[in-house]
Amino acid sequence: MDKINKMSKNLCNFALNIIKFKRDEAGSTPTVKQILKKYKRETIIDNELDIKVLNRYAATGMVSFNIKIVKNHIEPTAKLTDTGRWFITQLD
Repeated sequence: MDKINKMSKNLCNFALNIIKFKRDEAGSTPTVKQILKKYKRETIIDNELDIKVLNRYAATGMVSFNIKIVKNHIEPTAKLTDTGRWFITQLD
């Protein structure tokens, strides 16, 4: 009976460690608010997660897209419109 309790306790600790690890990973991803704040001024879009969020808010007129030429390369940029800046202040 003692071995079963010890195994059960070890399994519970293992499961708790996995949950903590998953929460730490999830916490490292930026929130929508953090992504939108990053584009308050015109900024080059640098990853796919940002594009997904920006597309969603561009449909509501809160984000505008542009193209910037940097060292003979075309870089996509985005910035918040006046409505988007107002929305960010409402999230605080």
